[in-house]
Amino acid sequence: MIEIANRPAHVELIREAVHDLCSRFPVTYWRELDRHDEYPTEFVTAMTEAGWLAALIPEEYGACCSCWHARRHTINSGTRLKV
Repeated sequence: MIEIANRPAHVELIREAVHDLCSRFPVTYWRELDRHDEYPTEFVTAMTEAGWLAALIPEEYGACCSCWHARRHTINSGTRLKV
């Protein structure tokens, strides 16, 4: 990954956690889905279960903010996120 100077530590933790999760879905996964015109259910499920998709959706639209609050606490404590 490319490192950017003066990036806050919590941004790097989030970036690494999302990168680690996304790396479980290689280009062959995406090509197969594309070949069959299928929705990436496993990817969306993994991102949702890890709390990353819910973090993008406001609570008033149905997001489960407890996942995001847990992530924010982990980030603020300086602990490496496990996904």
